[in-house]
Amino acid sequence: MAVMPIKIAIIGAGFMGSVYARICSQINGTEVVAVCDVVPEQARRLANELGAACYETDDYQRIFNEQDADAALVCTREDAHVRPALAVLAAGKHVLIEKPLATNTADAKTIEAAASANSGTVAMMAHSLRFDPRYTACRDVVASGRIGDVIHISARRTPPFSAFQRVEGRVELPFWVGVHDIDMMHWILQSDVNRVMALASDRGLEGHDRRRAIAALLTFSNGAIAILENSWGHECTSGGQQSTASFRVCGTKGEIEVKNYEQGITMHCQDSLPTPDTVYMPRVHGHIRGVYLTQIEHFIECIRNARSPEVGLDAGCKSVSVAEAILQSARMGAAIDLKRT
Repeated sequence: MAVMPIKIAIIGAGFMGSVYARICSQINGTEVVAVCDVVPEQARRLANELGAACYETDDYQRIFNEQDADAALVCTREDAHVRPALAVLAAGKHVLIEKPLATNTADAKTIEAAASANSGTVAMMAHSLRFDPRYTACRDVVASGRIGDVIHISARRTPPFSAFQRVEGRVELPFWVGVHDIDMMHWILQSDVNRVMALASDRGLEGHDRRRAIAALLTFSNGAIAILENSWGHECTSGGQQSTASFRVCGTKGEIEVKNYEQGITMHCQDSLPTPDTVYMPRVHGHIRGVYLTQIEHFIECIRNARSPEVGLDAGCKSVSVAEAILQSARMGAAIDLKRT
């Protein structure tokens, strides 16, 4: 029996929106019916590629008035998730929101509350580490008790400096990449951060009102501690590994280390080449595979089976509140206590 297609609207046709849209277009039983972006060129290019309706607007309600979409993927700028997310939820549609949920706790809570009021819809966060088999294996081993009680976690994530240039410094490190590891810490420990102490350096970014590097010490309600290190990487353009990440969990009976930067391939040649991605969105015989595909497939399965996603907006809200506290601590030079409601 043929299944009814899940019709998707893409809101935000930048890098991640384009990746997700192409993935949706290759999943059987899924159809991209609309592409929306306030940058006309981006909207037209992606809509033409996928044969979808094009919306060069921020009138998001218009999409659902004119298209029979079942769900939407919100992939707008990090600081512009609130309006499209609320429009999707107000229309009673399912939604997947790219990280971070928002760039401040108040906005994150507004979106979360709207989703809670629409209990019949699937509202999912795109925290991609939840779908990376290396990180899920780490979480499963911790949950099994094989490494005992977790004492501390150390995480490092350094995007290339070209990423800072690409986003024009519009978002600070904790929101750009820190939320990945914050969410993973919450998931692995099943415990909330209750205190944050952070230090920052703006070396090399003087005059930008942005931090070049941030190191944060997090304490959790279960007694575990964690160190989170984020920085905009070096400005070397000679090829090789431009982005690094690692995640280490130390317990009373053992430890686990995820070497995120290892792709299983090393290249040596005369020309400068970036290390190919073999994990998140590798192309295999013309199709996108990997973590992002698994994430989108999970969203579609939740819609079809009317089930809750593995990572809801509550997780996104928690990560945003910690990221905000990290920045506040770095600016004030003082510890910040977090209160959960």
